[in-house]
Amino acid sequence: MSALSLHPASPLGTHRHLVSAHEVAHWISTAVHATFARTVEDTGPRVPRHYPERRTAFMEQAAMQREMFRL
Repeated sequence: MSALSLHPASPLGTHRHLVSAHEVAHWISTAVHATFARTVEDTGPRVPRHYPERRTAFMEQAAMQREMFRL
């Protein structure tokens, strides 16, 4: 199915326009990104902030793995 008619009524009236699969995919990816997006500082493995020593160890391990794959 290349188009869906699930879009709510247009703000210009009651006319319903077809929504492309690409548009639906964009909405879904935007919602997923907004839900799971991380801050720029928190790009490492997910470790609870209240375990700073474990977080540091995970970050060091991730840095070592990045160095290994860079070679």
